[in-house]
Amino acid sequence: MPTANSVTFQTDKDSLFTAAIQIIRDAGYVISETDDAAKKIIYYADWKKGAYERRFETTITVSGSLQAAILNVKAVFLLENAAEVGGVFGEMLSNMISNDKKFESDLINFVINELKKQYKVASETTIVNAPGAGGPKSEGGCLVLLGFLGLLAAGCGFGCFTFWATLFP
Repeated sequence: MPTANSVTFQTDKDSLFTAAIQIIRDAGYVISETDDAAKKIIYYADWKKGAYERRFETTITVSGSLQAAILNVKAVFLLENAAEVGGVFGEMLSNMISNDKKFESDLINFVINELKKQYKVASETTIVNAPGAGGPKSEGGCLVLLGFLGLLAAGCGFGCFTFWATLFP
């Protein structure tokens, strides 16, 4: 399962795209593909720990207007020789190996943090009634209310039980 993040910067998309390429190139990553028209960069990062080696593919896309550019970064573990493993076992192995979300997050945050040094982040406004989206949550008050109603119902249930027990001994 890939890890992804999006940030809106106060700059045009061409400047942001160029800066992202420079950051990736200067960091020494292997750039696999760039598409200037689509504002897309694909590069690879290798993670090594002891005898374990993993390769991650990171995709960056830039879109937006003259005043604001949205940077989307996605990192995903690449399972090499997946065809040889195959089937359900291959899927389990892929899920087990790709659990390094911290490294994926580090890959994403590296580019975003470097770009934040050069460009301002646009203020974010959130539409709070969008179904399934992020934004301010008010579950705390709802949970307190539901908890209180649960206790009230339990108390009433126990009260009714004791009332009926006294009526019919």
